[in-house]
Amino acid sequence: MPLALAGEKDVLGALHLSNLIRRRAAGCLLPGLLLASLISAADPDYRSQGYDHYFNLEYDEALAEYRLLSKSDPNDPAAYNYIATAILYKELHYCPVKSRIESAS
Repeated sequence: MPLALAGEKDVLGALHLSNLIRRRAAGCLLPGLLLASLISAADPDYRSQGYDHYFNLEYDEALAEYRLLSKSDPNDPAAYNYIATAILYKELHYCPVKSRIESAS
């Protein structure tokens, strides 16, 4: 009989620990979500507009959006990475070698 009671205590202890972890996780997660929603509400969404232009091969428009993003948050390193990537792919897309290959065929 004492073994069954010990097992029940272990199960109850595990349930209590699980509930405690959930409460603490929710306590940490909710402020982060609220902060993220406030930041995204203030952000004019330059990032996703830049993505749309970038993946539609509209590199000049993407660069304009990414530059606005870097001006809105100068401490965001991703904005500068987006600018560099858009410049790189713009140059690769309009590479003179590509036009020579196309004209030769």
